[in-house]
Amino acid sequence: MKMNRRNFIIRSFFALLGLFLFDIFWFEKYVIQWTTYDLSNSENKIKIVHLTDLHINELKSFHKAIAKKINQELPDLICITGDSVNRNNGLPVLNQFLDLISKEIPKVVIMGNKEYAGKVDINSFRALIKKHNGQLLINESLKFSTANRNLAIIGIDDFIG
Repeated sequence: MKMNRRNFIIRSFFALLGLFLFDIFWFEKYVIQWTTYDLSNSENKIKIVHLTDLHINELKSFHKAIAKKINQELPDLICITGDSVNRNNGLPVLNQFLDLISKEIPKVVIMGNKEYAGKVDINSFRALIKKHNGQLLINESLKFSTANRNLAIIGIDDFIG
């Protein structure tokens, strides 16, 4: 069967749409990328773990693996940058996940578009983060100090949400 240009374009469009939806609804949640960067030439290094797009609604084995790796690394700070939960019913599961991580490690959190779209209660979210030695930043900044080093951390909100 010979394929004409119109069929090729239509099939290509649906193939790309399928890959896009596959990434959004399934694949993105199961990809763990652990990368190390050394951005300083100082001996007083600051170790930061950056978590994003957890979309957590049930505690799975890869969440436990992430928490275990974080506790082994013992970072100076954890930054959680949006889309931690999709709805209020994800907050108890996020609490379980954060329970697996040492409370000694400070955390800085910002909300993402999924928290806003899911109408996550900001006060409940803030209280949960505070319980785990964290701070929710909504268009705020804070000065983080460790190992004789200072960082200015700015949490810029999702303006669309």
